[in-house]
Parts: sequence; C-alpha cells; structure tokens
Amino acid sequence: MKMQFTLPPDAEQELKSEVRQWALEAIRNGQPQRKAAYPEYMTLGQAAKYMGMSRGTLTKAINAGLKVTVFGGKRIRREDADQFMIAHSI
Repeated sequence: MKMQFTLPPDAEQELKSEVRQWALEAIRNGQPQRKAAYPEYMTLGQAAKYMGMSRGTLTKAINAGLKVTVFGGKRIRREDADQFMIAHSI
C-alpha cells in the first residue's frame, strides 16, 4: 500500500535536515572500516567503487558538483564523496 501526504514547508525542511543528520551519523559510524580500505584521496576508479557507482555515473556526479583535486591525476577526497552523497540524498 502506498501512502502520500503533504507536509507544511517548515516541517518538510526540518524532516530533510534530520534525515541528513542521520545519514551523516551513519556514514561517520561506518568510516573506520572504509578508511582502512580507501585512501584519503582516491583515484576515480577507487571513488566510483567507494560510492557504489559506475565510472559513467561518477562523471555525472562530478558534473553535478562533486569536488575533484587535480594534481598528478584526478583524485576525489573521501570526505567530499561523503558530503556529496549526503547533499544529494532525498
């Protein structure tokens, strides 16, 4: 059964804020395991795997604002990847 309802704008914003906080907390709680597996600055291939997406989807994420460091090749910082995913969660 699918339910739909409308929230007042301020309640919707508050709910979105709470969900983002929960997501950030969940990511932080899981980071010690991921930190050991991935370097702080990941290659594009590592970043795609870390974020659970294809290289093509990663390119779309970069075009949508995911920060890339260009020095000796393109790199994506783990923290930037996490923040991007949180910012684009609904």
